[in-house]
Amino acid sequence: MTPVLQSRLRQLRAIRHKVGEQLDDDAYRDILQRCAGVASSTQIRSVAKAEAVIDEFRRLGLGTPPPRKSLSPQQKKIWSLWQQLADKGQVRDRRMAGLLAWVKRQTGVDALSFMTWPQEHQVTESLKRWLARGVEPTAAEVPHA
Repeated sequence: MTPVLQSRLRQLRAIRHKVGEQLDDDAYRDILQRCAGVASSTQIRSVAKAEAVIDEFRRLGLGTPPPRKSLSPQQKKIWSLWQQLADKGQVRDRRMAGLLAWVKRQTGVDALSFMTWPQEHQVTESLKRWLARGVEPTAAEVPHA
């Protein structure tokens, strides 16, 4: 089994698990039979068949992630500064998860959308100073708002 097929099957099973209450077993088996000609996901042997089932789930609106809330201009600035730090090699994780972990340590807030304006301002200024200095600010430099 190829890594791509393994990935698609994991994705298919994750969707099935996520929508378990919305999709009973008979309906799930019907989709497998109709799209891939199999009775069980363990019988899928090609990427095309796995993708056909995943596409059918998407067509039915099953397992699709909720739309992401767009970032405010201040949050976009924070993200941009984080990416600049990553480009300079000053952060280990350039992904949003890395930024959120750093923001949580600095402010105690779990998501950018939960920050108050003063917290956003403090985070932005802290990132600017970090970028100018080239070292990470301590928690004492960014007071909790």
